[in-house]
Amino acid sequence: MSQRDYALAAYKLTPDEPIDPPLSADDMWTNYQYFLDAALPVAEEVGVRLSLHPDDPPVAEPLGGAARIFTSPAALAEARDRARGSSAWGLTLCTGSVSAMAGAANVTEVIDLLAPSGHIAYVHFRDVRGTVPAFAECFLGEGNFHPPSILGIVDALGIGG
Repeated sequence: MSQRDYALAAYKLTPDEPIDPPLSADDMWTNYQYFLDAALPVAEEVGVRLSLHPDDPPVAEPLGGAARIFTSPAALAEARDRARGSSAWGLTLCTGSVSAMAGAANVTEVIDLLAPSGHIAYVHFRDVRGTVPAFAECFLGEGNFHPPSILGIVDALGIGG
């Protein structure tokens, strides 16, 4: 096993000590806006696209003292709106994370919300069975949504990279 493998094996989702003071949802939205205001103009200038991945896991409670804010279709639409129409902003449509939010309908809801404006940059096909707080990773077709249906929608719209 390489040194890198050991480092990855030791990765933790949360820090040993919670952030003090905790970061509220308002703090996280403020930080996100600060990042967008700084990064999007540069991304536009050099012709690259940034792609937001929804929170994974999309849980409501903070992890390690930091609130989670990309946990619903409405929050993903808010994230897009905060980009103020930038062509450099996109969403990684992670079908597993989005369906874990509240089920299969969320996947098509996010497509309906973001695809018409061209803001789905990439589709990450993965599946989970169940929703927050009780869900588990599974093989495609064994979880919340019907992959061929979503693939058909994605293909018809010409999204997903």
